[in-house]
Amino acid sequence: LLNGETISVTHRIAEYTTASNLTIPNISELGFGVYTCIVDDGFYDAVNESITVVETDELYFVGGQTTIQANTAIGGRLALVCPVRGGIGNHTVSFVRGSSTLNSDLERVTVNSIPSGGIEVVIDPVLSEDAGRYRCTATDGVTSITLQYEVNFLECLDRDIRLVNGPTALEGRVEICLRREWGTVCDDLWGIRNAQVVCTELGHTSAGAVSLSRARYGQGTGPIWLDDVECAGSEARLSDCRHNGIGVENCAHSEDASVMCQPAANCSDGDVRLVNGSTGLEGRVEICYRRFWGTVCDSQWDAQDAAVIC
Repeated sequence: LLNGETISVTHRIAEYTTASNLTIPNISELGFGVYTCIVDDGFYDAVNESITVVETDELYFVGGQTTIQANTAIGGRLALVCPVRGGIGNHTVSFVRGSSTLNSDLERVTVNSIPSGGIEVVIDPVLSEDAGRYRCTATDGVTSITLQYEVNFLECLDRDIRLVNGPTALEGRVEICLRREWGTVCDDLWGIRNAQVVCTELGHTSAGAVSLSRARYGQGTGPIWLDDVECAGSEARLSDCRHNGIGVENCAHSEDASVMCQPAANCSDGDVRLVNGSTGLEGRVEICYRRFWGTVCDSQWDAQDAAVIC
């Protein structure tokens, strides 16, 4: 029972039917204070004994860890948390990669007290030169402790997608990372809504997205991860769309799906502009709809329409 000077102010954290020892792996989650052990057999008056738990003056890492495992990929995000607690006075936490400084702005952080979540440094995006061994060293001026990070650089991170073999970053064969390996998507049921989700996930506009089939940008290699993909168009990621299951397919790489995206348009619905004219006073009429520039058909186009545009 946590923090109870009296039995009426308690929080039950464990219950046993036999004599037992209680281990609390992360005291910071429950907090320091008075813990009370109550023994009650249902017949005689209950007996209890209280123990006051205070934070040590010595530096320590939450959970007693000396090594932390982390996974990332080139282009991904790497967050290194130094979960230090305890100590006296000011704390200085330094992050180092190998024998060199990790980041000149975050290599050393000095605070009066450590936040409950510890000190964190983030690398986003991770570059190839960021590979290596990392460590954080914490000191309070009296003692110093060091935590090692074993960072595994993977080929890719699950659910990431990319476009391959296109002439620009806006088009190409769709590949998705699952089970830490890049693979393709079968073009069965591949349509415009699937393309819209892919383009949106990659940071492009969904307007004007084009779905392409029959390995338009060449055949991929490796696994075909998804088949019979059906997106509603509102999903945040391609992997959120309905499909047969990871690796459940009856396709060949000649059926690899592709998309063509449009760049995010810098316009607001209803805007108009004149394009390819010799001056700013003439040109092809384009109008912005759903944040995407498009043209206007000349059927019934006349001077009155031109007057509105001007």
